Amino acid sequence: IKLLQDNFDRKIADLKPEIEKSGKSLKTIITMASLIEAEGKSEIDRLAISAILWKRLKLGMALQVDSEMGTYEFAGLPEEPINNPGLVSISVSLHATSTPYLYFLTDKDGKMHYAKTFDEHKANIAKYLPN
Repeated sequence: IKLLQDNFDRKIADLKPEIEKSGKSLKTIITMASLIEAEGKSEIDRLAISAILWKRLKLGMALQVDSEMGTYEFAGLPEEPINNPGLVSISVSLHATSTPYLYFLTDKDGKMHYAKTFDEHKANIAKYLPN
């Protein structure tokens, strides 16, 4: 366990000042990064997902990510990270930008589709995830 912790500490050493500056705990950043890691495959998608999930948190919405179904039942982050996020996901968790979107989905080909409203999201579901 010490070897794993030392490796983790070494890998995120450059991000520690940014984590402290963010005003968020390391656990919060890593837990959010774990959701981002599970939901997005490319860095561009992870940036968008980060912005959307932080926005949902700020609005008090349930995060509703498929990779952690408890996020449909409860608002806020899961109690613990759901996986071991990579540095890209940790970094985008720290550098969330603003976005007009509040919803996203991944189609059967792995392409992301974004929506500003729930009605747009439902239309994306019908279009990109037909039964």
